[in-house]
Amino acid sequence: MRRFLPLVCALAAACSAPPLAESGPVEPAPDPPVEVRRRLAYHDLLRIDVYEHPELSSGELGRRIDYDGNVDLPLLGPVRVEGLTLAEAREALQQRADRYLKRASVAVSVMEYSPRLYYVMGEVQKSGPYEITRPTTALQALSHAGGLTKLADEEEIALLRVRDDELVVHLFNAGTPGASGFVPVEPNDLLFVRASGAGTFQDQIAPYLQGLAPPFAAAASLVLVADELND
Repeated sequence: MRRFLPLVCALAAACSAPPLAESGPVEPAPDPPVEVRRRLAYHDLLRIDVYEHPELSSGELGRRIDYDGNVDLPLLGPVRVEGLTLAEAREALQQRADRYLKRASVAVSVMEYSPRLYYVMGEVQKSGPYEITRPTTALQALSHAGGLTKLADEEEIALLRVRDDELVVHLFNAGTPGASGFVPVEPNDLLFVRASGAGTFQDQIAPYLQGLAPPFAAAASLVLVADELND
């Protein structure tokens, strides 16, 4: 793991996946038969009920989690719930309600989940967004994108993750994969495969970032990546 300033992130434990071929299409890796544990994300629609206080509740239309990761309610104000489980979000809202109300009781339910997307860009067969429907490793994500092209630099593939305006870059070798390729992919992750001998990492990734939705389009700290990679 390469850490950059400012940056704080802990990656989850590795899980197994078959290795990728050196280049060209590969057979998709089998998906584990375990559903993704849902954590709340941007644009999820929540229904929040504060017992005996309908004026503080979300109502039947619910409230969306905003771009900052908050859900905003009257009196309670913005409460950060992005990245939390439903139980953790209820607890966070309960603690906020306890500041203003006696014997407050908060109930939270999900009315609609937004799609959980990650992005695979660069020298892969099928570049674009992919939805996480079950646990997926970085190697499996490359496999779902059809594998590497003949131009790919397979020795230094980057998984980029932005959280709270902080960037972490995880590098792994797809040609001789080890545990570093088994990092689980999270929503909004970006896997980037640059072309071998075709310029710096920064120069190659810039055109992709310009058309990519937040958080990466606004990640100015990406300039630090070029200083750490072997350009």
